[in-house]
This record gives sequence, structure tokens and C-alpha cells, in this order.
Amino acid sequence: MAVDGDRMMDLSHNGNFTDIKWKQLLTVNFTDMNPHVGQRFELALRDMNYAGKEVGRVTIPSIPSPDFTVSLPNLEQGHSYHVVYYADLNQNGRYDAPPMDHAWQEMLMAVDGDRMMDLSHNGNFTDIKWKQLLTVNFTDMNPHLGQKFVIRLNDINQTGREVGRLTLDQLMVPNFRVELPYIQNRRTYQLNYFADLNGNGTYDAPPVDHAWSEKLSPAEGDRVINLSHNGNFTDIGESHTLTMNFTNMNPHLGQLLELRVVNTNTGREVERFRGMIAVPNFKFSLPGIKSGESYKATFYADFNGNGLYDAPPMDHAWSASFTASEGDETVDFSHNGNFEDIDWQYMMTLALTNMNPHLGQKLALRVVDKSNELDEGRRFSMPAIMVPFFFVRVPGLSLGANYDVDFYADFNGNGVYDAPPADHAWRINFDDDQGDELVEFMHNTNFVDIMFPTAIREINEIRSIRYYPNPFSDYITLELASNASAVIQIALYNNLGQQIQSLWNGKLNTGTQSFRFDMRTWSQSGLYFIKIQDDKNAIKVIPIIKN
Repeated sequence: MAVDGDRMMDLSHNGNFTDIKWKQLLTVNFTDMNPHVGQRFELALRDMNYAGKEVGRVTIPSIPSPDFTVSLPNLEQGHSYHVVYYADLNQNGRYDAPPMDHAWQEMLMAVDGDRMMDLSHNGNFTDIKWKQLLTVNFTDMNPHLGQKFVIRLNDINQTGREVGRLTLDQLMVPNFRVELPYIQNRRTYQLNYFADLNGNGTYDAPPVDHAWSEKLSPAEGDRVINLSHNGNFTDIGESHTLTMNFTNMNPHLGQLLELRVVNTNTGREVERFRGMIAVPNFKFSLPGIKSGESYKATFYADFNGNGLYDAPPMDHAWSASFTASEGDETVDFSHNGNFEDIDWQYMMTLALTNMNPHLGQKLALRVVDKSNELDEGRRFSMPAIMVPFFFVRVPGLSLGANYDVDFYADFNGNGVYDAPPADHAWRINFDDDQGDELVEFMHNTNFVDIMFPTAIREINEIRSIRYYPNPFSDYITLELASNASAVIQIALYNNLGQQIQSLWNGKLNTGTQSFRFDMRTWSQSGLYFIKIQDDKNAIKVIPIIKN
């Protein structure tokens, strides 16, 4: 309980044993650090069995002497770690990549007890991608003692992507501090957090649970904020985590691992992971899972080492499907030879800068495959641009294809696209010649009429679509599962975007409806498209192949 002076405890042996989750101690002895005496020094532990997640750090405001020792009680039996550290050579109070600051990384292999390392100053500097520390001091949280408490940190410069979270199984005291080592300089963040007031173990919108949201303005260096319990509740939205637990990945040590999670009810990508396999057994968590939804995780190890996905056996690839229940989910995977071609989709990242003239305005974007301009289903939109510099990520690229990125800011604020100068619009062309692509854009007045269709790609009523066989020879079957009735038209197009035949017009009823189309008229093999359109001009395009 709360301490108000010196305390004395009397303890006697008894049988009330409990697992105290004891951590092993890492002691690091530094020598010959003469160039950095008087400078700020920081060291962190990154757990390679948790995909490099930081599990502890120590900060020395000023190195007192060339030889000194630091200790961290954060090691777990059997885990391997990266020990990363830097000295603030340019003395600006924060980390900068070498040579501005001096930074190093050391590997600590599987731990079997307390460990000691001896490190001496050297010139083998490396960029350790140091993250700044956000410290949050909570006070007066008495109404939530004993309740689960979850904190989520979202990066507004990455259009709200979650970059870290902390879960406390139960609050033990009303006043406490948490540390989140996830922030970058000059970024804007949204801190979302909730207390599980009704005690069901999962998030429910207020007033069932108590939830809050705080915006953190851009700054540099470590941050400290103070928050106190209040009644200004807000709905922060449901977002559980998927934990992927990998074992026996020995054949792929040192290889790239990529994984993407897709909501099979909507066809939309939820999140993806990219990292090097450092140890045989590891896990990582991805946010964005919602209760009752179905998902498919597809992933591969870059067995041939070319940095790209290749169908097995050149790379080893797998998939795992699951339906989320109430709360977080865990998928266990052990290496096996049941490889499958997962048809990996690459990611386009658009980096936009100097977008100040459009703060608060809607942004919409589509990525169009130039070999088939009917296929423009890679879309993104945001209701309001929040910061001048931000990233937009759009999956669905194919290696070797040529694309137009068409995007606009809703300058006149009417909610739909209008040709410039009413709205400001741009087009960027690029070739996907390296898998994932980074496209950079700085605001300018070289506007282009991109003729952006006002339709959205998805038809809201359609829950899922199945089509088989694909490739097909004579007939193809289309199954549409609908949440509500809708009037739709189904048509066949060639790879030039020209309509070949109207296949069906009519009302789509609630539930699952099946269509079987005779394709024998079209003797030429190749790529075709089935286009589904509703009476609101929303569309869905399905690529099909005729043998």
C-alpha cells in the first residue's frame, strides 16, 4: 500500500506460492567513452522474440566518466535481444542518425540467467532508429481501480495508423505513470485510452466503458503529459490485436518475413508486417481486428533472398484464416512444408508534404493500372487533412505494372470531385519495378483534371463475393452475399475496358444469390472483367481469366 515513510515488514515461510514473473538482469560495462563524457546517453533493449519490441531503456543525462555501468532488469529466459545505445554527440537533446550522434547495436543471444556485457567505444556506428519516449502521468483514476486499462497511440502523420499500445490487466492505484517508446520527432499523435468499466474484458463505447482521446501536437525529444480522470468521454472505436506466434522458423533465419491481414468480409487490408527473422521462435501483434469479423493472414519468408515475393518453392508462403471473437486473437504457426501461392500484393506509399492550403479538406485517391484502366479499385479517402505532412498507404500493386496515382483535395468543400481550379487535383505516373513503392509529392499548382469518378468502389450492401472456377472454360458461377437488397447490373468487359456483354440486370435480394453465366461465346483466352454496378454508381470489378 501507499508509503509515507520508512516501512518494516515481517515475513515468514508459507505455502502461498505465486509466479512472480522474475526477470533476469543485464549489466553493461562501458569503457573508453572519453569522446562522450558530459553528453546524454541512452540504451534500450529490443526483444527479438517479439519482433524487436522495446522492453526497457535507461537514460543518463550526462555521462560522468569514460568508464561506467548500466543495468536493466528486463531479460526473459530463452529470449534474444538487440542492445541499442547512443551518445548525443551534437548535444541537441535527442537522437540523430550517425555521424551527428554516435550509435551502436549489439546482439545478445538466448538468455539463460543474468548476463554481463563489456563494451568499449568504437567507430562501428549504425542507425538504430531510436524512438522518443512518451511518458503519461495519470491521476485520480479511483473509479477504475481493479479494471482493465488500455492505451493506444495513433500517428496522425500516418493517417491514424496505430504505432503502439499498452494493456494493464487491472489498475492497482489511482495515480500511476506509463511509458510509451513509440514517438518520432515532429509528428502529431492521438492518444486513445479506455477503462473497462463494465468488466467484460473488451471495449464498449461510452458510457458502458469510459474512454478518452487526447491530441499531441508536434514536438522534438521525449514528451511528458499529465492526464486526470474526467467525464469528457469519447468513442475511440473498437480495435483488438492479432498476435502471430511463430515457432520452428529455423530454415529462414536472416530472411525477410512479410505478412498481411485482410478482412474477408470486406476484402480490405487491415494491417501488414515486414521484418527480418532473427530467431526461430518469435511473435508480433497487429492492431485493427474487430469482433465477429473474418480474416485471412497471408505471409511468406523470402527463401531465395531477392527481397520480393516469388511463388513456392522459390519462397515459402502460407495462409491462416480465423474469425475474431470478443477481444484479442492469437494465431499459432509452426514451420511446415504446406506452401501455397498467396498472390502477394505490394504496397504504394504516397508521401505528401506542404499540404497546408488543404488542412481540413477531404482527400481522395485512386491508383489505376494503365494496362487496364477499368481496374482502379485501389482507393483511399480521408474526410479531412489533419497535418501538412502525411503518408497514405494503398495495397494492391503488382510487380512490373505501370500506374497512375490520381488524387485531389476538395478545395471548394462540396464533398465531391470538381475539375480544377474548383478542386486541386494531381496525377503521378510510376512503374512498380521494386515491389513496394514510395511516391513523393510536394504541393504545387500543376493541377490536372483527373476526371475522378464520384462512385466508390465497394457496393455497401454486398458483404462477400465468390466466383469459380477461375480460370474458367465454359461457365463461371458468381455468388453474392448481401446485407440488404439492391438493384444491380452485371456486365462483362475485356482488358481494354470495353463492355462485351450485359450479363444480368435486376434486384439483388438479402442473403446469398447465385448466378451462372455462359461464357462459351468468347472463344479467345485471356483476361476479362466482371463489373457489378448499383443504382448509385458504386462499382465492384472482378478480374477473371478464360482458358
